[in-house]
Amino acid sequence: MILSQKESYALFPWTNDITLKIQVSKKYSEKYLIKGSSVKVKDTKLSDLVFLINFYGEKDNKPYVNCIERYGEDYYGLEWHRLYGYGDIHKKFLKIKNPKSFCDKKFGQYKNKLKTKPANHLRTAIGEKENIHFKEVEYRLVEFNIYKEKIDYGIKDVICINPKLSSQTLEIWKKYYDVDRFLPKGTPIVGDVLKAKVCKKYASYK
Repeated sequence: MILSQKESYALFPWTNDITLKIQVSKKYSEKYLIKGSSVKVKDTKLSDLVFLINFYGEKDNKPYVNCIERYGEDYYGLEWHRLYGYGDIHKKFLKIKNPKSFCDKKFGQYKNKLKTKPANHLRTAIGEKENIHFKEVEYRLVEFNIYKEKIDYGIKDVICINPKLSSQTLEIWKKYYDVDRFLPKGTPIVGDVLKAKVCKKYASYK
């Protein structure tokens, strides 16, 4: 979630839970449960997008920087300094095996790529009619397997896009924020089905 502003959540302690039952066979079934009391919803607004454009606006290496951040925190700070000429890298403990090599291979084309300040992105964003662009929903997912054993998957996240948001604004979001990773994909996979149910139940737009 974006940390540019003071976090504000809506809680749903009174809401009915979401359940999804899958019949594995005539005898066995699995059940997935999302407790309404675990749900938090945050409105992500125009001001959040403007913040991100201003913060990342003069750099187009975000995919590479995000990769380093995600797969090796201790390496991330040093890599950031190397990119902008503040000193040499000294190899430290890495959270995964050789994240630099992994990120170079996957996002190397972004590594030293710069661009001019995207005034056109700001113009498009500010021209967007919708103030709330999407809702970020946190929820706790629990499964009861065919043996009636409880499996707690912990906190999950989903992004629920405002259906009135323009496609141009959504494309700008994707340049500055990892929106796709949290969107429901519309597949029959259990995780996607549950994400769609969460959006329908907890992320209404009026």
